[in-house]
Amino acid sequence: MFRFKRAPAGEVREVAKLSWEADIVLNERRSRLIAWRVAGISMVLVMLMVVSLMLLIPLKQVVPYVVTVDRLTGESSITSSGKDFVANSTLNDKHWIKSFLIARERYNYQLLQHDYDTVKSLAGDATWKSYSKLYEGSNARDTVLAENTEMLPTVLSITLHNNGTATARYELRTRNLRNPEDVVLTRHVATLRYRYQAQSGKREFEMIDNPLGFTVEGYQTDPEFITKTAEGAKP
Repeated sequence: MFRFKRAPAGEVREVAKLSWEADIVLNERRSRLIAWRVAGISMVLVMLMVVSLMLLIPLKQVVPYVVTVDRLTGESSITSSGKDFVANSTLNDKHWIKSFLIARERYNYQLLQHDYDTVKSLAGDATWKSYSKLYEGSNARDTVLAENTEMLPTVLSITLHNNGTATARYELRTRNLRNPEDVVLTRHVATLRYRYQAQSGKREFEMIDNPLGFTVEGYQTDPEFITKTAEGAKP
């Protein structure tokens, strides 16, 4: 039978020593690898934070506010001077409401035909009927006022509602052209019901005046109060 020779004690210690050193080297390599991975992840996180801050900086702004005082009532209100972003549909509604209201309430003998045609193109049947009556008969507005009176509306605010209605506040300056000092300022609130309808069957020049088919189906205006003042005086 064969007998295996035992390794000398010195060789055993040498092998154990080499194994221990190999473990130390391996652990160091693992530690370095982990350290590099942690450093890499930290760098990525720092870069993400920097990018996030750069994206957020444009959103930070100081919004100034302006306090306006109503020249007639003394009522103060706070308005923002920053940019207001509104949907295109909202802008369209307010644009056509303002155009209709100004044409409907203005009386300027030189612009009378223009305003008359504008109201006709924007008004529904019932709204147009009530307006056209103002210029019928012996007491027609243009016959009574002629070129002696001027009525100029200024739209102050327009508020849209969800059901196709809107309210608009406006100031009406009525001036006697024969007496420049005779000026009457009135405040009114108008309520409108409107919609957009198809333009089928209309001629091109009619569609140019109202390309979106904006139609005021109901209109009512009520006065707030009356202030009489001289032209040139500060109310």
